[in-house]
Amino acid sequence: MSDTQATKGQYGMKTFLSYPLIALAALLLSIGSPGYLAHAAGGNATAQTVGLYRATCAASVSGPVVGTARFQADDQGGIRGGAEIRVGVTDGLTRATYSVTVLTGDCQILQRSGSLITDDSGRGDLDVHVSGTTIPSGASLRVTLSAPGDTLTSEAVPAP
Repeated sequence: MSDTQATKGQYGMKTFLSYPLIALAALLLSIGSPGYLAHAAGGNATAQTVGLYRATCAASVSGPVVGTARFQADDQGGIRGGAEIRVGVTDGLTRATYSVTVLTGDCQILQRSGSLITDDSGRGDLDVHVSGTTIPSGASLRVTLSAPGDTLTSEAVPAP
C-alpha cells in the first residue's frame, strides 16, 4: 500500500467519523438551550370531559346528556392559564344556531364565544379558546349554549 492510499483511507475514515460527532454535538447543544425548545400548548395538561345537559345555569345540571364539553389547559399566545374548550352537541335542535358563552362555576359570564350550528341530526362542534387573563384565579368553568327554545349547560370543572 502506498503512502497516498494510506493517507486517503485515513482522511476518508476521519471524515466519516466526524459527521456523527458533529450531529451529536448539535443535539447536545440544543438540549442544553431550553429557551429554544418548542413546547406544544397545554402539552402536559390533562383534559376533563363533562356532560352537556338541557338546563339553564341556575338549574341543577342533570338528566339526559345531550353532548359534551372537554376542558383543557391552553397557553395560546404565550399567556399561561388559559383554556381550550371543545363543545360537542349530539342531541340538540336540528339546524339550530346556539350562542356559546363561557361562564364561571357560579354562572358569571366570562366570555361570549361565537356560535355553534347543528346539522339535520342535531349535531355540531365548536372549539373555544379562553385567555389566561380572562379566567379568575381559582375559578371553575362551565359552558352554556342558547338557541331559541333550548338551553344546554355543562357541569362546572376547575379551570385547567
